[in-house]
Amino acid sequence: MKSIVSLLLIASIALSAPKYIVLNSLGETLSMGEWLSPPANNLTTVEAIPNQILADDDGIWVLSSGAGAVQRFTVSGASISLVEQFALPAGSNPYLMHKTGGMVYASLWVSGGIGIIDIGTGHVTATDSFCLGPQGIFANEDYIFVTAGNLDPISFTYGVGELWRLSPDGTPIDFIEIGTNPQEIIESPLGDLHIVCTGDYFSTWGIVYVVDTASFSVIDSIPLGGSPQRLALDSYTGIIYSATSMWGELGSGKLLAYDGRTREILWDASSSGNSLTGTGIVGLAAHNGYIFLPSMDSSTVEMCFVDRVTMTLTRIGEHPTGHGPLDVALLYETGISETHLPRKTAISISPSPFNSVCEIVAPFEIRDAFVRDLTGRTIEKLPSRSISGNRAYWAPAEETPSGVYLIEARGKFKTGLGRVVFLK
Repeated sequence: MKSIVSLLLIASIALSAPKYIVLNSLGETLSMGEWLSPPANNLTTVEAIPNQILADDDGIWVLSSGAGAVQRFTVSGASISLVEQFALPAGSNPYLMHKTGGMVYASLWVSGGIGIIDIGTGHVTATDSFCLGPQGIFANEDYIFVTAGNLDPISFTYGVGELWRLSPDGTPIDFIEIGTNPQEIIESPLGDLHIVCTGDYFSTWGIVYVVDTASFSVIDSIPLGGSPQRLALDSYTGIIYSATSMWGELGSGKLLAYDGRTREILWDASSSGNSLTGTGIVGLAAHNGYIFLPSMDSSTVEMCFVDRVTMTLTRIGEHPTGHGPLDVALLYETGISETHLPRKTAISISPSPFNSVCEIVAPFEIRDAFVRDLTGRTIEKLPSRSISGNRAYWAPAEETPSGVYLIEARGKFKTGLGRVVFLK
């Protein structure tokens, strides 16, 4: 069932090409474009010094370091609208965030702790300082993982990087040493963590470290070279991309790539055939071989296609954006973000087929549940009265046609997916 559901999810996403949303950091605005088309620029403003953008079913999420805020926007047609905003402690300088289920976690670079946002209640908590310069952050149902750069602000030199493990409430448990200047953390197709260590920009160069979450230990390293800062998983091909562009002396203007399953390096900073036009590239996004790369220096977004068989890079185009774009996210009709596509947990739905009411059972407490058709279009969000603990119930409206439907259940930390057949 799980493999069938995964194939159906991929097929439904492929039917609808995503929009791309560009975070213009210097201009403090958002741009948005249809698939491979020039974007409409400066559609809305964001808070001061924005540093990251994510997209998922709940909309667009922007973390702003200067304002200490996380904002949620929604898209309607060609418009982007602010829905709500969460304030993190003043002067904490949030650096990166991770969203899972109904929670957002943010690293607080200056204050040395993390912020935890419960989206449903709006409650925001911040931990005490436990490390120097927290940067990357990732959370699952068991732990929160945070990287620390240990930058000396006086000598501007990096100490040995750290990966911290925290309990779900943000209490520090332990840490391991990991590379120089560790930044973003993502989950690979195999479920382990990949941490990109940028290096010091001058003499120590980029390495991705692979960490097994069960043993909390480094099990592999992937030397990419250059000074990469972010990672983007292409969930269709399993390739993980990064970019190094005018940060330090090596690897300027290169697309970096490796297989997220085998960890085989496909392109590093010394490879040929992977040169980019843009410079000052930090964030990037990937979808089925197509790569979106915003350039802070030229205020453009570069679009490329990678042929996985021949590993040939083809430039598709380069379009003007707002001022100083730093990051980009992909938004599907379903709202699922390709860059941060979550792993789905199988849920039980019975009976199937059914003709009046079906029961949904998840291995976690359900907060929200959605019914979608096979194109990914949302048919219905189940009302709260239809949800109780780890169970939910769907009684299709009279006008709902017979067919196959996908049901997505969301908990605090997990997201579950199942398929059901409705026959009138």
